[in-house]
Amino acid sequence: MTAALLLALQLRVAAPAAVTPRAVEDRWFGADKAKHFLLAGVVQGMAYATLRAVDLRHGRAQTGALGFTIALAVGKERRDRRAYGHFSVRDIVWSAGGAAAAAALLSRTVR
Repeated sequence: MTAALLLALQLRVAAPAAVTPRAVEDRWFGADKAKHFLLAGVVQGMAYATLRAVDLRHGRAQTGALGFTIALAVGKERRDRRAYGHFSVRDIVWSAGGAAAAAALLSRTVR
């Protein structure tokens, strides 16, 4: 819930600047989207493992890892906006999907 609120707030802050002077083609499917999905899954897993290694309970580690992964995805898009003039909400959606898929797999790791 905290991660979703953080994402909504960051998107709200970034949304007005998301309009670019030049048209950028941003498709829903492509190699770039697969990279976002897979990398977010890897980051989610690594963040979860790190938080569990410092003795955080499963639920808190899941939440912290999700928040970190989404914050990293939004930060990357904000950087792209500054560097290239394009902020892709579609990239964030794919990143969130990868993080959610990893979280679903990690939900069975509780001991």
